[in-house]
Amino acid sequence: MSIFSGKKSILAIAVSLAVSGAAAASSNQTQLTQTGEDNLAIIDQAGSLHIAVAQQQGDLNELSVIQDDNFQIAQSAQTGDDNFTSIEQYDTWHEAYSFVMGDSNDVTIYQDDFYNVADVFVMGDANSVDVLQDGALNEGNVGLSGDENSVELVQIGDQNWSTLEFTGDRNTASSITYGSGNETAVLFGFGSDNLVDIYQDGDANVSGLVGLSGDDNVFFSYQEGTGNVFIGYDIAGDQNVIDVFQVGNSNLFLLDPLNGDDNVVFADQRGDFNVIEGPSGVVGDLNEIDVYQAGSDNLALFETQGDMHNVTLVQEGDFNQAIGLSYGDSNMVAASSTGDFNFNGVAADGEGNNISSDQAGDFNFAIVEFQGDNNVASLTQTGDFNEADIFGAGASNTALTATQQGDLNLVNMLVTGSMNSIALLQSGDMNSIVGLGGMSSAFQVGGNGGSVSISQVGSFNTVMGQQMSDSSAMSIQQVGNGNTAIVSQTN
Repeated sequence: MSIFSGKKSILAIAVSLAVSGAAAASSNQTQLTQTGEDNLAIIDQAGSLHIAVAQQQGDLNELSVIQDDNFQIAQSAQTGDDNFTSIEQYDTWHEAYSFVMGDSNDVTIYQDDFYNVADVFVMGDANSVDVLQDGALNEGNVGLSGDENSVELVQIGDQNWSTLEFTGDRNTASSITYGSGNETAVLFGFGSDNLVDIYQDGDANVSGLVGLSGDDNVFFSYQEGTGNVFIGYDIAGDQNVIDVFQVGNSNLFLLDPLNGDDNVVFADQRGDFNVIEGPSGVVGDLNEIDVYQAGSDNLALFETQGDMHNVTLVQEGDFNQAIGLSYGDSNMVAASSTGDFNFNGVAADGEGNNISSDQAGDFNFAIVEFQGDNNVASLTQTGDFNEADIFGAGASNTALTATQQGDLNLVNMLVTGSMNSIALLQSGDMNSIVGLGGMSSAFQVGGNGGSVSISQVGSFNTVMGQQMSDSSAMSIQQVGNGNTAIVSQTN
């Protein structure tokens, strides 16, 4: 595919203006072809409606294109070694296209003012690309095929769009945008040991990582403003790092999915109305997920499939929701909320998992669910009007501890399986431990050889429970006035 296929609509406008006779602007076109060694080409165009097309084949070539005024188009192609391309465009409505094939090449494009477009494709190793756009409605696209290449794409203005596409190893790509309505995407990357750094400062920014396949890649995305969105889709490989930091309101983080082992995902949101999701989550082993949110009305949801994952969800603020799900063995899932009206849920399906839920505030609600054997589950709620649902179907040799401190605390519990150890502690007034059906139902613990220990400190405490097993033990301690305990043991 030729890179010289410019936008027909722009050329049509240029031709129309040139032949209309209503304008006094000139319309010049330069076409340059060089074949050989040690060549130097300089094209300088001033005025309106200019087109510069340059092609160099050989070694040690240097090309410089300078265009000043309106409706400028520059296209360059270089094939060989140690080439240097410089394109400078000033004023309004510029387009620059550059194609380089070879090693150790440098491409520099500078565009100033309104509606600039820059497309660069480099094939080879150890090449350097620098694109600077200053103005509004800019578009920059850079494609790399090779190893140890370096790209820096800077856009300053409004409504900018930039894409980075690379294939190869040990490449470095940096994208910096200032303004509103910016979008930056890394598309269809394939390779290892690559570094991508995206920095956006403004409103309504979008950054994305789509179709990356490889190992030991590092991706940084920093967004500051309102309405920022990060999208990670179809990412595969091992030992990759994805680090996303968003500051502002109405931020959204999506990751669907990440396949591989030993990957690390950091997501930090500080502001209001933030959302982090992982609908297909992380698939593989030994992956680490760390999510931190500070503000109001935040939602964090993450799901992992595989073994030995570490998932941490931390929220500080009001009206937060956090759900951590793990399918596999030897995983660790922890959710922590600090604030009011938080919903907090952790769940694990497998063996040898460790799940924990921690809430500090008022009107907290937590769900702790586990399936499998040899799991450890813990729940801690501090505040008033706390409620927790504990559900373990067919779980054996599981150790569960739940602690509630405050008034009007409620635990609803159903656990089946053998050799489970359950310890519940409530401190405050009007505490209740009942079944999943509510205050009129009794909690149920099934299986053989299990133990249940309940301690309530306060007034008007209620325990309604049932053990359906052999060789099981139940201990209940109530300290306070007006307490009620109704339990039954059957086998």
